[in-house]
Amino acid sequence: MAKRKIKAKHIIKDFKEKFSIGIKVFRHALKTTPFDFLIGFFALIATILIPIGSRYYEKNVIDEVIRLLQTSPEARVLTPLISFVIISSVLRLSQGLAWSINNVTEKRVFYKVQEALTFEFLRKSVSLDIEHFEDPRKSNLIEQAEAAYHDKGSNMAIRVLWLLRNFIGILSAVTIIAFFSPLFTLILSLSSLPVLLMDLIYSKSSWAIWDGDTQLRRKFSHISNYLSSENAYMEVKILGSSEFFLKKLQGLFKQFRNNEERNEKKASIYDGFSGAISTLGTISFWIFTIYKVLQGDITIGALTFYIGMAGSYTSSLEGLMRELSRFYRDSSFMTSYYKFLEIPNKIISGKKKISSNSRPPEIVFKHVDFIYPNSQKIVIEDLELTINPGERIALVGTNGSGKSTIIKLLCRLYDVSSGTITIDGIDIKELDVTHWHQQIGVLFQNFNKYGVLNAGENISIGNTQHAHQRDLVLEASKKAEAHEFLQKLDKGYNQVLSKRFKRGTNLSGGEWQKVALARNFYRDAPILILDEPTSAIDAISEEKIFERLYKFAANKTVIIVSHRFSTVRKADKIYVLDAGKIIEGGTHEELMKLNGKYAEAFAVQAKGYK
Repeated sequence: MAKRKIKAKHIIKDFKEKFSIGIKVFRHALKTTPFDFLIGFFALIATILIPIGSRYYEKNVIDEVIRLLQTSPEARVLTPLISFVIISSVLRLSQGLAWSINNVTEKRVFYKVQEALTFEFLRKSVSLDIEHFEDPRKSNLIEQAEAAYHDKGSNMAIRVLWLLRNFIGILSAVTIIAFFSPLFTLILSLSSLPVLLMDLIYSKSSWAIWDGDTQLRRKFSHISNYLSSENAYMEVKILGSSEFFLKKLQGLFKQFRNNEERNEKKASIYDGFSGAISTLGTISFWIFTIYKVLQGDITIGALTFYIGMAGSYTSSLEGLMRELSRFYRDSSFMTSYYKFLEIPNKIISGKKKISSNSRPPEIVFKHVDFIYPNSQKIVIEDLELTINPGERIALVGTNGSGKSTIIKLLCRLYDVSSGTITIDGIDIKELDVTHWHQQIGVLFQNFNKYGVLNAGENISIGNTQHAHQRDLVLEASKKAEAHEFLQKLDKGYNQVLSKRFKRGTNLSGGEWQKVALARNFYRDAPILILDEPTSAIDAISEEKIFERLYKFAANKTVIIVSHRFSTVRKADKIYVLDAGKIIEGGTHEELMKLNGKYAEAFAVQAKGYK
């Protein structure tokens, strides 16, 4: 008994949750497209009510024809029959019009709700802390939410209309049938009940499989990307690893398919059983109605009317059940969507802003420690670092020494675990994040290649605060050594930079790096951060770029992360990191005299050029 109570509570709780999700989607639809939603509602209601009137007049047509057949030809009056036929025809035409209106409004509701959910998802996505994308559980939730906004929310909005339509259809039919036979109203209802239960059980188990296999789906998606991505294609081709990945995909697909097939087999068996019960209920009503005709209690026209209403009742009831089960399934997806919208951020923007003049601020790291979320490894430990306004500094060290992490903390992609970072004496956590980001130009090691954009847009996207300015694009391109090859493209700066698009072209890795560097020159921010800025660029171009870079950044703070000593040796100060700590600092000459880690690494690298 206790178990039943617990299960009942769980079902009630689950129903309430799904109902609340439905209310949210309903509000979304009503807010997004109120006119279309209401017109669609009235059109759908018309498609269920008009056929009742049509059946009633068709009943009158049949009864009138039978009456006329029993009347002598000279005594027949056709006026009532003609009236019934005309009214029935008008109703049928009206029903067709109602369906046409519904089809148009349904599509409008679908696409408008889909548009609203899509942009809501994308705005939330770009506002999330980076750590959420690195957390497997959050990544699963994000993927579920992404699947939901494509069509689940739009479908749910339309399902609300269909649920209301079927409910009114049931109410109308049951009222008419109840006047004829209250007992068979109950019989028809009970015989249709198993269909509802089976649909709900199947919907829940289907969602459970989808939810449980999110990790599997993500693996499938990533491996598929290795076989279709432009960036991964060449290596996969040369390594001959395509069959290896295809076998992995087949294994993953088989695993998911087996789960789905087991669920489908069970659903088919139960569906057939419940459908048979529903059919028996309908047949029994037919037998009862035919018996009433033979007894002379009702006319043949009434027989067709009541059988039609029974069909309307069962189809509306089954339609309601079908829509409820689909509504349940879609609401399970949308539960993830709304949970995604409620993901809290740890990076909370402050309200303060640093001076708006072009002078770069003083940056101070005070006793900074940092551990990545869901990790116990200390990446930055008791870091003390001061970067003066307009100073050119370089961070060097082995992989994993903490160089890029310092950049992420400075960009406030993460917050420090302890200690503080101050900007002109203001704690970075108190700064307006958007305003702070406007003070920074960053070339990350894994920079974006916007292949869908043309060359000019790839550069001017560096500063979207003002409109595309061609003269500034050209200036930035020349500083980054990109102008020479960009102007030679078929369409010059209007050339789309990916062959995946019509008349597009591909750039080499070094050319892309120059375009990304030009993007930062165009941004013209007081602080310029370069993470391995010339790793794919030849030595001659690198020398020219840095000559122009230091000239361009004469009044800017420049922070360079690099393994190449030719890149960092001209910096005002070079800091050597090891295991998250600064172990050496000074100019190139000072560090060489120190004869420590920097001098040792420099000697090893220089030896490679001899």
